[in-house]
Amino acid sequence: MAEILWHNLNFKEAAEILKTDLENGLSEEEASKRQKKFGKNKLPEEKPLSRFKIFLEQFYNPLVYILIIAGTISLILKEYTDTLIIFVALLGFEQ
Repeated sequence: MAEILWHNLNFKEAAEILKTDLENGLSEEEASKRQKKFGKNKLPEEKPLSRFKIFLEQFYNPLVYILIIAGTISLILKEYTDTLIIFVALLGFEQ
């Protein structure tokens, strides 16, 4: 069987191939049958990233190194408020 070029079909041709009705869609029986055969039309769920993983991934960004250097320089210059703000921003607290 040749591959179907869906983007070249009009509505009626696609509905005919898919054995559906343009007015009413699939019957409950046909939808249930297809769902058993192909599964639910649902994207797979991804596991959310842990806070620790998010924290580690930020070190792939070169701008983080600039912040670390800036924080270290401000600590050496005894600019404690600036140091605190830079490192809090670096930690990326999300409340």
